[in-house]
Amino acid sequence: MTIFPPIGPSQHDLISFLQFEKFDVSWAGASLRKDLFCFGSDDGRILFADVNGTVQPQPQRVTVSEEAINGVAFVQRWLMVSTRNELMLWTLPVKNGEKLMGAPFPIGAHGVLAARSGKFFAPLGREGVMVCRPDAGREQAVSISTGAMDDAYFYRMAIVEPFMGQEVIAVALRRGGVAAMEFNGEDEQHKLSALTFDGLDVVDICPLNVEAAPGGAVAVGRDGTLILFRDVLKDSEPGTVKYESIKGDVYRLLSAQGYLFILTTEGLYVIAGLIDRFLNGAANNPVTPVLTVPMEAVEANLGNDQIVWIVMPDGVLRFDVEVLKQITPTNLTHGEMKQETPTRKKPTWHRNELNQQSTLVPAGT
Repeated sequence: MTIFPPIGPSQHDLISFLQFEKFDVSWAGASLRKDLFCFGSDDGRILFADVNGTVQPQPQRVTVSEEAINGVAFVQRWLMVSTRNELMLWTLPVKNGEKLMGAPFPIGAHGVLAARSGKFFAPLGREGVMVCRPDAGREQAVSISTGAMDDAYFYRMAIVEPFMGQEVIAVALRRGGVAAMEFNGEDEQHKLSALTFDGLDVVDICPLNVEAAPGGAVAVGRDGTLILFRDVLKDSEPGTVKYESIKGDVYRLLSAQGYLFILTTEGLYVIAGLIDRFLNGAANNPVTPVLTVPMEAVEANLGNDQIVWIVMPDGVLRFDVEVLKQITPTNLTHGEMKQETPTRKKPTWHRNELNQQSTLVPAGT
């Protein structure tokens, strides 16, 4: 088993380890404050801590079911938490003496995201997509966008905002492929456009997070196939490559500062330069550095553009993207880095389109 150094205020390790006392982490990511990160537990609590793991304040229970938290998102004064069994919307206090107000939705989700428009989105598997624009007061409501497509399973989502006011939801549909739909205001109907090929099983998707392609996204198949879009809403033949060094079943994909982070059952793989080469038309022969770090992780999320949090069975790892820029094969303390040329794939793509209908669902208080 790989041993990583503990997090310390004066340390600058590429990967360092953190444990919280009597708090088993199931999710880790960003919070409303740039100086704090949010951590969810396997018994339905959250806590906030700084980059070195200093907790402020103590953990708070935020679910009814006490199930493991698999997603946390923030919109202004609202916090939404997801588990396999429920979504919980919390209205945070503004003044001293105000209490937290919670609204439970008896709908299990695979995570939750927040958009700049002030909406929450959550993938609900066969049920479709949950959309919620929170409001003041105890009574809240959500809508569920559903449609009929045999292979569509809404597993992971990404929010892509190519232009001011435009909001595109990109979805990993498992065997249904990669889908995208545009949300305009409070429309009750949305057109879902899905792209797939035979044998594809898409398990995650994320924005490219680069200024050169604000509508861009990248998806990953369970077998490690990477699918790159300049415009996830319009592209009909995205770039498709596969790295032979990526082993195990893939279950997480992230993008930060031009790097791709792929988490599998066998380890973490970090690919540098692929996004830039793809956008510059060099995807036919994109020789790129690939960092391979063996580990047994269960989840990963961006804390910000510099920190990636990786949830382990016994704690959490902090991956420092800024340190990664200074790493070379000679000063690497964990894993292996090598140059690799991925195999370019030319699949026969199939497009499916269907209308999604939104249905209003009231929330309990």
